[in-house]
Amino acid sequence: MKFDLSEDQALLQSSTRDFFAKAFPLEKTRRVMEHEPLGFEKPAWRQIAEMGYPGLLVPEAQGGQGLGPIELAIVSEEAGRACLPGPLFDVQLAAATLAAAGKQDALLQAICAGDKVATIAWRNSPYAGEARSRSMTFSYAVGELSLTKA
Repeated sequence: MKFDLSEDQALLQSSTRDFFAKAFPLEKTRRVMEHEPLGFEKPAWRQIAEMGYPGLLVPEAQGGQGLGPIELAIVSEEAGRACLPGPLFDVQLAAATLAAAGKQDALLQAICAGDKVATIAWRNSPYAGEARSRSMTFSYAVGELSLTKA
């Protein structure tokens, strides 16, 4: 099976590659990873949000881009090429999960705008000790939303 990117996907790929190459040269990435306690810089995160990457999978009606898994793969590949510091992929998945859960529009808009950073924390991680239940916790500056699967 032959797979080619659409024109829009190819444009996303080239613009993302150019943006990451200019905004995150390897020297900067190394410095951020070694010296920033958060693992990313807030001004750089704002630039990432201006490009629409945190809300890539979030429907447009909820403040996101409304794109799909191919576009996610394109952006993820380019983030890897640039050794992008920060929680981009984690935030994209958390935002998509919140969008699917519904009733989190204000939080989603803040995530997509780069005002908030939300990631998924798995309590049953092999690094967190013995798992007692399958649950996810979304933590953000003003509180916490927990989803538990029995």
